[in-house]
Amino acid sequence: NYPQRFRSKQSCAKREYPLKSRAKHLTYRSILE
Repeated sequence: NYPQRFRSKQSCAKREYPLKSRAKHLTYRSILE
């Protein structure tokens, strides 16, 4: 049971990461401008 939950958590994090990094990148650019 535990490994399955861990795996699903990891996949969720991977799915969320690009959005977060993209938002960070956009805010960073706006600060520079």
